[in-house]
Amino acid sequence: MDPAKAVVFGPIVIFFGVFLLLIIGFLAFVVKLLLKAKASAWVGEVVEKKHKVIDDFDEGEQHRFIVVFKTTEGKTLNVEVSHDIWEDYKVGDKAEKKAGTLWPEKLSE
Repeated sequence: MDPAKAVVFGPIVIFFGVFLLLIIGFLAFVVKLLLKAKASAWVGEVVEKKHKVIDDFDEGEQHRFIVVFKTTEGKTLNVEVSHDIWEDYKVGDKAEKKAGTLWPEKLSE
């Protein structure tokens, strides 16, 4: 390769190489988090329901609905859910999250 071309294209190749490595690292991190979430399994009881309003200057307000579970092992888990699912849960309800699923299912009363 001509040295003049190497001076021009060398930094471009290095930049895109580093950029590609960052993207691959980020995607690997997301996949790792999803696999970890799917692998977990627990049974718990709803101990609290939270509704947070976040002021987003671009889109106005964003509503976050969180159901707090206390597992049979004593752990406290915050699970962000949709408004409909948040409305469906009541404090004291039991739920089970099975391995291989992303969301807990409400156990019949």
